[in-house]
Amino acid sequence: MTLEADPNTRRRENIEWCRRCLAEEYEFPPPDAGLPIEERLADGWVGAVGWISLLGGLRAFNKSRGFSSENLVSSGNQIKLEDRYEHAWSLTFDFDREGRFSAVELETTLAGGLEIREARAEDFEVIERLSNATSIPVEGGTCQIETHGSLGPATELRGNLLLVVEDQGEVIAVGGAASVPIMVGSNAYHVTYSNHFRIEQRARGKGLMFALIAGTENPFRPICEGTISVFHAGNALGTIAFPWKTGGCRVVLNCTEIAGGPFGEPATKEDEEAICAMINNAHGGQEWFLPYDRARLEERLSRSPDAYGVSNFRVSERAVVGSWFSGEMRHYVVEGREWTETRGAVLDYGFDECGMNEGEQEKNVGERDGLEELELLLRSVAADALKEGISHLTLFTAEQAPAYALLERLSESIAPYQVSCSSPEPESTEKRGTYIDQVLA
Repeated sequence: MTLEADPNTRRRENIEWCRRCLAEEYEFPPPDAGLPIEERLADGWVGAVGWISLLGGLRAFNKSRGFSSENLVSSGNQIKLEDRYEHAWSLTFDFDREGRFSAVELETTLAGGLEIREARAEDFEVIERLSNATSIPVEGGTCQIETHGSLGPATELRGNLLLVVEDQGEVIAVGGAASVPIMVGSNAYHVTYSNHFRIEQRARGKGLMFALIAGTENPFRPICEGTISVFHAGNALGTIAFPWKTGGCRVVLNCTEIAGGPFGEPATKEDEEAICAMINNAHGGQEWFLPYDRARLEERLSRSPDAYGVSNFRVSERAVVGSWFSGEMRHYVVEGREWTETRGAVLDYGFDECGMNEGEQEKNVGERDGLEELELLLRSVAADALKEGISHLTLFTAEQAPAYALLERLSESIAPYQVSCSSPEPESTEKRGTYIDQVLA
């Protein structure tokens, strides 16, 4: 559709696009995607397109959902979609005089006895049981995750607003969202990142996910200008809402295989400027990466300092690694094989400019560059992790990143991750890659 189309044509094509999404014939970009982002953010385009994209993804993920394109009712300058089974939710989309999406409103009706509220510290034990009861499909089998007390710190590290749904005082569902600063092209935005949705089997199909999404995202709407999502590439939802062609990779390091000798020193506050510079050097230029200054780093390290503070960093002259030994356990059953991994995470890493053009810069005899010191730090941290009962470390990279070749060589496995963003993907992403914050994923 051209941006010069008349209002009636634009409205009809918007409605037809919605119907195609809900009929599992999703296509991107949606109508009006060529508008300047300021106009799309201001007139409700992001919210409307985001909801239709999500619903289309749910249809593709689970064909038994209680809605379809037949549920979409058009009336004047509105269209409405309603859950046809439980009547637990409805979405109303408004069009402006130009025939463009101008607003979206979600209405949810919780069944009697259900209450939605913000999670409290005493809820985390119950939330962890709910989370640990959920199996994640993996290629050739399943993975069962046990968080072992790490959910509370993980929520703090994300800066999450976490909501629960209670049934007669019993927690039966949970969902969260965080406000995340990112860089797309040369512009910085705050976006909403929704995560950690878990619903008991007996409570599914009652509109709880929609109520949780609305409840967690609404507080951020005054400051957030869009949404992002991160999914394993095998997850059907990851290919639906605002998909980018260029994602990232999750690297899994086997601590036993790569453990090395001591290297580097525990960081102190005096190292924070150098830490920022090395992290920025490692990821600078990647989409979604907003460079750190000392204030942003200190804010990140203040969210859950007992889990992840400046003392969690090891630094050398030319590299840095920040790690959290969370102790999350993953039980795999794949093609008849069973095994368990106890995981920690490298949440931040970086190196100086000597690592950017490996092999192209002259070095003094015996001098190490930033990537070489990053490898020694990772091997040293892996040895420390083994002492704490951690078998594997995970971290994110991108094929375009300067550290990719090193991390691929050290890895036990690398899994592709799909990303989505309500901002259009810049043409340069294919060359620059996309940064995924390990704290979020």
